Amino acid sequence: MAFADIHYTVRARVCRVPGKFAPPGSRAPWPFQFCVEIEVFAMSGKTHKTHKGLRKRLKRTGTGKILRRASGKRHLMSTKSAKRARRLSTWRELSHGDRKAFERQFGKL
Repeated sequence: MAFADIHYTVRARVCRVPGKFAPPGSRAPWPFQFCVEIEVFAMSGKTHKTHKGLRKRLKRTGTGKILRRASGKRHLMSTKSAKRARRLSTWRELSHGDRKAFERQFGKL
């Protein structure tokens, strides 16, 4: 793995560490010393982002299934029975062939 293939993430924060006392002559109102914590994370390869259009249209269940909305409920609803309209309102499981294609674009959704 080449050096260019590794992505680094740096996270820094200022923290207070309990010290014995404030140094003489300082105006610090508390007995703390300040420090800076720096964490460096190295990630190899590229990260996959979630496709935003899919995130709005599909959802994932706790068991990992991908659900989609039923088609056919956008217009011409006056010709459809109430029973059919209710059935079209439910979430349906994505077919296995489509699921494999969409898994890549989901990321951590």
